[in-house]
Amino acid sequence: MKISKRSLEVGLYTLLGGAVGLMRPTAIGEVYSFHIAVLCLSLIFVLLVLDRFEFAYFKCFPFMIQIFLMFTVGLYLFSHSVIMAYADIFNAFKGFLLTILPVLILIVLVRKQGALKYFFDAFAFVILFSCFSIVVSFFLLAVGVGFESLHVLDFEYTYEGRGFVIFPMTFTFNPVDFGLGPMPRLSGLYREPGVVPAFACWGAAYSYIRRWPLWTTLVFVVGSLLSMSTLGVIALYTGMLILSNRMGLSTGKSIAFFILVALSVWPLVYGFDGVGLQAKIESGSGSFDERYEQFFGFFGAENMLFGDGPSWSGYDTTSINLLAASRTFGSIFLLLILCFLSISVVVPLFFFMAMVPFVFVVFTAQPIVLDSSVIAIWFSWVCFVDGRFRCLGFEKHLKATA
Repeated sequence: MKISKRSLEVGLYTLLGGAVGLMRPTAIGEVYSFHIAVLCLSLIFVLLVLDRFEFAYFKCFPFMIQIFLMFTVGLYLFSHSVIMAYADIFNAFKGFLLTILPVLILIVLVRKQGALKYFFDAFAFVILFSCFSIVVSFFLLAVGVGFESLHVLDFEYTYEGRGFVIFPMTFTFNPVDFGLGPMPRLSGLYREPGVVPAFACWGAAYSYIRRWPLWTTLVFVVGSLLSMSTLGVIALYTGMLILSNRMGLSTGKSIAFFILVALSVWPLVYGFDGVGLQAKIESGSGSFDERYEQFFGFFGAENMLFGDGPSWSGYDTTSINLLAASRTFGSIFLLLILCFLSISVVVPLFFFMAMVPFVFVVFTAQPIVLDSSVIAIWFSWVCFVDGRFRCLGFEKHLKATA
């Protein structure tokens, strides 16, 4: 059977999206991100061969600025690690490759009509499967199916002893009790539950814009909530913005409405058994204390400009959020990241709906701002510009595709 060039290209776009979606911070990516990166480079080479290495010029100034900034960040981190001697050349290069890989992929795909749609559809499907797994696993446990009965496999990654996977494909964490009896926290394909909400919010917003069936958006939101992460409730933020947009409210009114509701339910969220912020503070696990200390540790940097290196903290995870990483790498790093993230605001409501949860998570709780799959998300606004790469507002995009 003869396969057309277009069908082969679509298959490669889809495979690239799925591969990047499985990179860090998934549990699989914790072990195999570099291997996946090598696979992606091979697929990029095949696409270039199919196009006979012809490059088309793309006229989207914000996109080009964002690409330049990410290359600058990658080179800065490479130089920083080598000069301060906390990584050898090979490991520094691996870090550089994982940082710029999504950029290389998007530079190739952005030239082809519809390529980004296939790429990000496959990327979003990985997140959808992860959230679907969480929902299925939660309800099977809730109706009394034994934890051991759902055991599928063990997969060891960076967290010692954290490799217990239950049906259909859900990595599990320590059990909590919030009224239904002890229940393991669920992270889907991701390395820990606290990572899930940010990806789920992006997936919910993306599925809404792409006009996927409503149930997919609900799976993203419910998957975030059932991960039993303290951060899981941020899915309500994205869900409320989606609902407000469907009701015809402007972005400003939608956000104001959410703030009003959030203030009303904050006492409930704060005191929720097992997973509320109060429970996290009083648990004795050190999770909250570590994040709190590292968040404010940035302001005590000895070398504010270039950072103190990875040994400044007594914790093993000295980059547990963006400010902690900025004490490691310096204010220059933080400024570059802030400039890079600001480009995503060119599609306003998509930024507020899909990316603000990521901004919140990376600033306060998770060291994922430069994980390969997260970098791809920072660029995902490019899906919502017109054919000549003129940046459109989200509302205009909805009218154009209705």
